[in-house]
Amino acid sequence: MNRKNTAFRLRCAPLPVVRMAFIGLGGRGQKTVERYADITGVEIICLADLLQDAVGRTNQKLALSGRHLAREYSGANAWREVCQQPDVDIIYICTDWDSHAEIAIEAMRCGKHVAVEVPLATTIEDCWRVVRTAEETQRHCFMTE
Repeated sequence: MNRKNTAFRLRCAPLPVVRMAFIGLGGRGQKTVERYADITGVEIICLADLLQDAVGRTNQKLALSGRHLAREYSGANAWREVCQQPDVDIIYICTDWDSHAEIAIEAMRCGKHVAVEVPLATTIEDCWRVVRTAEETQRHCFMTE
């Protein structure tokens, strides 16, 4: 094996733990958190929603599954606060459709990878904004379905 291949393999080594945040904790968001709580190697760091009740319910489900409680964020700017957290690798977006692109773009600009429920965006212009941001920031962004 040559040095170039070795360097690539070292750069692309899997992370021992993936630190996740979830934004949007309605029915789909809560179920998504529950599924990820069953995966070894995933740490759920932050939970965010407009409603504190949704965040609290989801965190209680984490506790019942044997997981540590996640940091809680609620209110209109909760998603922005989560994007700023330095200990988050990927943000999973389960909010209303109209906010997907805006949150994904901000998350990538903050250095996070992004998973987003469908649709990624509601306009062609927003789709291109997301693509350009992913290319500029070198962050992964994918729809989960």
